[in-house]
Amino acid sequence: MALLPIRVQTIGGFQMTDAGGRDLTPRGAKTRGLLAILLLTPDRRRSRRWIEAKLWSDRGPEQASGSLRQALTEIRRCLGTESDKLHADREHVALASDAFILDLDFDPDTATAQLNEGRELLEGLDVRDPEFESWLREQRSALENGAAATNGMASAVTGSLTGSLPPGGLLGSALGAAQTARFTLTLEPSSDGARVENLVALSMANQVGRLISEYAIVDIIGPGAARAQLGPAQEGLRLRVDVIADDRQTNILARLEAADRPQILWSNQASVRGTGPAIMEDGQFSRLAHNAAETALDLIPRLVEADSSLFRAEALTARALREMFSFDGGRLRIADGMLNEAAQISPTPQLDAWRALVRMFMVVERTEVDEEELRQEAGEFARRALDEAAGNALVLGIVGKVRVLLDGDVAGGGALATDAVRLSPGNPVGLSGLATAMMRDGHCGEAVNLAERGRLIARNSPYVHWWGLFCCLAHIANGDYANAIMAAEAVNARAPNFRAPLRHLYALYTHSGDIEGAARVSEKLRRFEPEFSLKLIREDPTYPAGVLRSSPLIRLQDLI
Repeated sequence: MALLPIRVQTIGGFQMTDAGGRDLTPRGAKTRGLLAILLLTPDRRRSRRWIEAKLWSDRGPEQASGSLRQALTEIRRCLGTESDKLHADREHVALASDAFILDLDFDPDTATAQLNEGRELLEGLDVRDPEFESWLREQRSALENGAAATNGMASAVTGSLTGSLPPGGLLGSALGAAQTARFTLTLEPSSDGARVENLVALSMANQVGRLISEYAIVDIIGPGAARAQLGPAQEGLRLRVDVIADDRQTNILARLEAADRPQILWSNQASVRGTGPAIMEDGQFSRLAHNAAETALDLIPRLVEADSSLFRAEALTARALREMFSFDGGRLRIADGMLNEAAQISPTPQLDAWRALVRMFMVVERTEVDEEELRQEAGEFARRALDEAAGNALVLGIVGKVRVLLDGDVAGGGALATDAVRLSPGNPVGLSGLATAMMRDGHCGEAVNLAERGRLIARNSPYVHWWGLFCCLAHIANGDYANAIMAAEAVNARAPNFRAPLRHLYALYTHSGDIEGAARVSEKLRRFEPEFSLKLIREDPTYPAGVLRSSPLIRLQDLI
């Protein structure tokens, strides 16, 4: 064992030396990038998939895994007798936390002086992967903010940096402090108008606030409440709701404004038949609330200064959702890496739920080799999410769907989804989870109603195609093949890399005798799955097409 830890220079370049001054730095840029990622992670441990998504984002799963193995071999060769300080198993790669010390820790004065002179973290490290470059920019930003705070300079971070530095030095301090930052949404329903109009406006504001709280940690300030005291760059958002009713309908206008300036960032409206409190049960009412909440969540990280690390977790999560709902194999891996990075900054049960859902997508889309491992990981993330947020409707809805689709637990998953809808009737995630459970339990008519309501609420969402798929499945289970085709074609138009609607369209067109439509869909699908056939669906119980297997669509056809 070494008497002294290996010293690592990170400011102004990357270099590793042992206690005797011998250079242990690998030659490969991506190998140095791998070491940098581990050394700048507080617990010096990352999942293999996250690393692969950061260093080999342009390669397929097998190529990326092979490249990671080569990099690990190079690190062990450079470490020599200290190679046991690198640990790697099937899921994670880690460095022994006490075996390495960064210049930010053993010589912070020199490191800070170099930063003040304009030197950069990992200067000159040319990995040439856009995901690594994005990660590196964020680390440099976090380091800059952390260094400013420890020097007593003005900082946007709420709270103070105290105590000893964790592994990662100033950078680790900056990331830890970011967890205390909060964002404010002020709800301002209209104070004019009749009593019923005020009730509608207040209900809209409350529903938007509830939805946002389910997705992220945000301070929701109601009418007349004192504003939270935040830094000048984090004044938050203001939601204004105006309601005008006549004898026949109620018009609702919602708009989001920047709280620190009179600027409308988003607006939308809904017209609902009727004038009484019952309009709050209308799908258009819930659609507007969901649209406002989703827009607010997207705006939160954008309103923060570009070089601030305060809301990096929220920004990473927003980017991850865009990647994961593409259903492309490579982008699913990138999404999981982003969610993992967000969890390193500010762990939440919502992030665990999203990571369970990513693995469900990987299983359904068959993008990874080890399906059983994905199922186990999804189950673990789901259990962890429930342990920490049993009363969160988003978490309940996601975990309920994962339980039904991956575990076949219709009763358990359905109970979770039922709780999600009870807690938040306007959250379409819970509605789609309950629709899935109802469909699997034979209540197909109810499943159609729930799925269509979820799609209506999410109509303005960039991810509406996900809810569209469950409308297709519910219509198939209910024997309405014409509406199933329309739903599946709409999904395919919005998400051409999504395999699930293609599988169902092929069966639908073949069943209806539309040879031209079946051939067109088959050509698209076989680009992803050359081995696809209806026979595969029928004979392989693990193939992700359970609704088709239990429907007449393939039972009565020649299996091709």
